[in-house]
Amino acid sequence: MTTRRVRGRMQRMREVGMGKWGNEGMGAVSSRASVASRGICTHALKRFLIPAFPHSLISLLGTILLATTAGCNFAPRHVQPPLPTPPAYDPSLNVADGREPRAPEIGWREFFRDPRLNALIATALDYNRDLRVAAGRIDVARGQYRIRGADRIPTVVGTAGIQHNYIGPDAAGASGTAAISTDRGSISVGIPAFELDFWGRVRNLTEAAKSDYLATVQAQRAFQLSLIQDVAATYFAQLETAAQIRLADTTVVSRREVLRIATVRQRAGLTSALDVRSAESLLGQAEAARAALGLIQVQVNTQ
Repeated sequence: MTTRRVRGRMQRMREVGMGKWGNEGMGAVSSRASVASRGICTHALKRFLIPAFPHSLISLLGTILLATTAGCNFAPRHVQPPLPTPPAYDPSLNVADGREPRAPEIGWREFFRDPRLNALIATALDYNRDLRVAAGRIDVARGQYRIRGADRIPTVVGTAGIQHNYIGPDAAGASGTAAISTDRGSISVGIPAFELDFWGRVRNLTEAAKSDYLATVQAQRAFQLSLIQDVAATYFAQLETAAQIRLADTTVVSRREVLRIATVRQRAGLTSALDVRSAESLLGQAEAARAALGLIQVQVNTQ
């Protein structure tokens, strides 16, 4: 409605200017018309637009816009892929029927009842350098997570000071004047630099640092379990090899006795030479097995 009125007035003023003053008066008439149109538009803006949007509504809209902007997050939502293992143990495999803790809930000291093996595992955990490096990485990841989390909170810097001035009675050569003492204090609080996390960049960096920290903790735990498993496996392999060697030594002794008896019987004419050759073959197999077990023992001990 206001625009139509302005256009109508400008058209009438143009017609009056052309009829009364001609082309020479068009400049002045156009300038007056533009001034008049600006005044009418300003009056219409004050009359119709400003009362329609009070300051409280503008403040509310600004608050809503700020909250909406601050809640924006353009990072893709993380979806955990399905694990190749079942989420829980099969209840049918629990032979204790829940009366005793399961294997993952038992510490390695309670799981292995051999004191010598427990001493070996404790020594490996205390002196393994790779495990120390993994523990150090946990501290680094924890520090990075705390630093990223601190970026979401503004750093407030405050300073305070006091200044005492004293002017004696004979200062600047003016004798007889009274002493002047003044105290002046100052306190200032400010935020040197702070990034408003409108688009979630700082929040996403914090979540990424937290994920790295948790991954590092799990990596250290996995390495610790792997170290315990390696020590236990090597220890049991040594015990197994030692038992097999003892059995092989007994077998070699038994085969030699069988060969001696077969030789005596063959000399007495009770058996043929075939029994002696068979006993020699069995003795050779037992000695070869004993030599192979000795090599396996060396390999196990050097792991």
